[in-house]
Amino acid sequence: MIQLRSLREYLEKNILKQSGYVLAVLCVVAISVSYFVSRYKVAQDIQDSAAAVAKAYRSRILEGDIKNAQAQLHELLHLRENEQVLILGADRQPIYREVVSSQSDIRDCKSDTQTCVDLTSATTYFPLYFDSDRTALYGYIYIFREVQIDWLFVGLVFSVFLIGYGLIYFGFSNLTKNAAEKLATEIALWAQRLNTNPKDTSTLPSAPFSELQPL
Repeated sequence: MIQLRSLREYLEKNILKQSGYVLAVLCVVAISVSYFVSRYKVAQDIQDSAAAVAKAYRSRILEGDIKNAQAQLHELLHLRENEQVLILGADRQPIYREVVSSQSDIRDCKSDTQTCVDLTSATTYFPLYFDSDRTALYGYIYIFREVQIDWLFVGLVFSVFLIGYGLIYFGFSNLTKNAAEKLATEIALWAQRLNTNPKDTSTLPSAPFSELQPL
């Protein structure tokens, strides 16, 4: 037996389906925006951190207190377990090799002035000089940080989208519901006339929609 459904049920089901699609797209947009914002923020942060370290710890590094400086900087910059701050020589090799497990732990970055950013991390080599005129290169301050998605930001953006879209959905749903009821009433009235007397030529009330005007 074929189960019939009303026009209202059909529209409500499709509105709900389309709303789900839009909600999924908004979620992807929120995560994508948060990711790119996080990449930009990490790139700016490590560049600023390297410049601050070069200014504040330059004398200690030049005096040879590198090992302790690295340990303090790791805590000062709030680096995670997989993130690093190292003092490298002019050949871009770590001065204290025991600080890293292997050379492969150091990410490559060709630029000395810009931060290198890939999909999951950001790396900077900030040059450190013996003199204030920046003519005699001592080495580099190497900072490696991972790109972390700010899930709090994602939650806030998604919540705003969800509330706004919920209001739009209910408003559009009510509007569609009213239109469907008017349309269904008009069609039911015309069907009743055809069923009662197909030859009835009396004037009907004006159609609520132009699509029904031919009736």
